[in-house]
Amino acid sequence: GGVAVTGPAITSSSQAYFPSYTTGKWTGSLKAFRSADLELLAQGNNVTPEWTASLPNAGARNIFSSSGLNVATNFVVGALTAQQAASLTSTTPGFTYTAAEAVNYLRGDQSLELPATGISVGTKFRRRESILGDIVNSSPLYVKAPDYGYAAMPTIGSSYASFVTSRRSSSVATVYVGANDGMLHAFDAGTGMERFAYVPRGVYPTLANLLNPGYEHNYYVDGPVISGDWHDGSSWRSMLIGTTGAGGANGNSSVFAIDVTDPMSVTRNNVKWDTTPADTQSASHLGHIMTRGVIGRIKTAAGGTQWVYIVGNGYESSSNRAALLIFELATGAMTAIPVGAGSPSTIDPNYLRNRNGMGGITVVYDNQRNISLVYGGDRQGSLWRFDFSNGTPSTSKGFGGEGTALFNGNNTRPITAAPRLVPHPLGGKIIVFGTGKLYDENDSVNVDEQAIYAVWEKPDYAGGPVTTARLKALTATTSQNGTRTIDTTTDWQNFMGWSIRLTSGERIISDPTADIGALTVTSYAPSAALDPCNGGGVSYIYRFDFATGAIIAMEVSGVVGAVTPLTIAPGTTTRSTGTGVNLSSALSGGGGGNGITIPPGSGSQCRLYSTSIQGRPNVIAVNCPGFTPLRVWRQQVR
Repeated sequence: GGVAVTGPAITSSSQAYFPSYTTGKWTGSLKAFRSADLELLAQGNNVTPEWTASLPNAGARNIFSSSGLNVATNFVVGALTAQQAASLTSTTPGFTYTAAEAVNYLRGDQSLELPATGISVGTKFRRRESILGDIVNSSPLYVKAPDYGYAAMPTIGSSYASFVTSRRSSSVATVYVGANDGMLHAFDAGTGMERFAYVPRGVYPTLANLLNPGYEHNYYVDGPVISGDWHDGSSWRSMLIGTTGAGGANGNSSVFAIDVTDPMSVTRNNVKWDTTPADTQSASHLGHIMTRGVIGRIKTAAGGTQWVYIVGNGYESSSNRAALLIFELATGAMTAIPVGAGSPSTIDPNYLRNRNGMGGITVVYDNQRNISLVYGGDRQGSLWRFDFSNGTPSTSKGFGGEGTALFNGNNTRPITAAPRLVPHPLGGKIIVFGTGKLYDENDSVNVDEQAIYAVWEKPDYAGGPVTTARLKALTATTSQNGTRTIDTTTDWQNFMGWSIRLTSGERIISDPTADIGALTVTSYAPSAALDPCNGGGVSYIYRFDFATGAIIAMEVSGVVGAVTPLTIAPGTTTRSTGTGVNLSSALSGGGGGNGITIPPGSGSQCRLYSTSIQGRPNVIAVNCPGFTPLRVWRQQVR
C-alpha cells in the first residue's frame, strides 16, 4: 500500500497514514504519524504513532455485504445466500464448522481459535495475532471534504460550493483501505477506530481459507479505493468505490460503491451496488481491476448528462480483451467498450502472452467539468483514447480514426499504469506513460526491457497509431552516486515524441504524478530480477520539469507505489485550498481533488512521500520546480 496524507501542503497539524503487514502471520496494521515525525521514520528511528488502527468487539462491528448487484445486507449468517452460506460451511472430517461459526470468526470472534501453545478442547480455527489482515496493494485513502471543481458546472455548480464549505466545517475525516481479511475498512482519521467494514461479493468463494490453520496467503480486498462527489438529482453526495484487485480467485472479482456522504452513520442501505462476473452485465469483460478509476459526469447522446464511474477492466476477464468500463454511479449498470487484440484460445501455445486487459486511465475535462476524453493502456502495449464529448462512444478514437490506437507497442511492454498528460509548447498535449507489470507469477524475475514514452497528441494529426520508430530515443548516463541524467535534446519536427529505455528489470507499475510544476514517474525493479537471493528492490524517481523540459532520475528505496508530492509550508502557512489527498494534474488526472497545488513560495521545500516495499516511509527532498534543474534519484533496499 501507499501513504495517505491529510493534504497537499504539510503543516504542523498534518498527519500521514502508513499501512504494513507481517508475512507468515499475515496480520496488518495501519498507523497515523505526525508530519514532524516522517523524516525520523524514514531514517529508521522508532517513533510512537498518534494511533494504531483498532476494531470494536466482534458483535459491535458494523459490517455489511451484498447478496446481489443491488441487494445490500448485514454481514450476519441469517443474511447469507445459500451459495454464500455453503462457501462458509465445512463437513470435512476433522475440520467441520458451520456458517455461523465462520461468520463470527471473520467478524473477529477469537473463541474458537487454536491456542498459541498446547491444546484447548473445542478450538479449531487459525490463530490470529491481529484481526486486521495484511494490507498489501490497497493504499489508504484519506477523505474529509475535497473539492473536485464542480462549481464550474451550470445550474448545480452554485450548490456545490456550499456543499464543500459545509463539509469542511462539519464533516469528520475517514481513512479507507482494503485488507486481505476479506474486508474494506473505514477508520476514524482522528482515533483509528473502525467505523464500518464491507465484505464484497467476489471474495466469498475463498473466504473460508482464512479459517484454516494451514492458511497460505490469498488476496481478498486488495485493490485501489477512490472517492468522489456527485449530484443525485436533488443534492450533492459522496461515493466511495472499491475493487478486490488481485482478490477474488476462480474468476471472481468485485467492484462496489458505498455512499459515504456521512461516514459516521453508514448502514447497509448506503451500499449502492456490488458487481461481479456472476452478473450478466459483467460476465465477459470484468477482470481483476488493480488500478484506480474516475468518478465524474459525462454527456449523453440525448443531450443530457450522467454521473458515472469509469475504469479499465483489469486482467483475467473471461474475454481476455482490453475494455473501458462505464458504471452508472447510482445503480452500477455497466457498459463495456472493448478494443484491441485479445480473446486468445486456451489451446494457443502463446495464450499467456496474448491475454489482454486495460490498466490505469486518466481523463480530460471540458470547461463545464464533464469528462470529455479518457486515455488508457493495455497489456499488449497499445495506448487508447475514448471521446466522450457527445456521449458514450462505441469504440476508441485514435490517430487513425474510429477503432484505432494512439500508440502501438508490443506485448513484451505492457502498459499497466495510468498515462498522464501535460501541455505541449507547440500545441496539443504530451502523453507520458511507462511499461511493465508486477502481478503475474514470474514477473519478479522477468527482465524484458521496458520504457518510458512521451507521445505528442498533435492537433489534427491523422497519420495512424504512433510506433516506437516515430519516437526519438533519449540517452541516459548514470553517475557513480546513482544519479541518472537524460539527454533531452528533442526533435519535434521529425518525431512524435521520445522514449527512455529502462534496464535490469526496471519497470513502471505506478501512476505518474503531476503536481507542483513537475511530472514524477517512479520505476521499480524487484531484487529478484537483479539477484533472486536478495530481497527488496531498486527504484528510480524520474522528474520532468514542465518549465525547462529537464529530466533527471534519482535512485530511491524500492518504491512500489506512486509517490505523493507535497509542499512543506514555512511556519504554519497553509498553501492548499483542499483538505483531501487526491492529487492530479490541472490538465488530466485520476479524478481526485481540484488538481492544483499552489506553487511553493519563499521558505518552502518540496518533498516526495511514498511507502517502500518494506513498509517504511520514504521522504525524498527535491528542488521545487522552476528554480533549479531537477535530477533523477536512485536508492537500493538491502
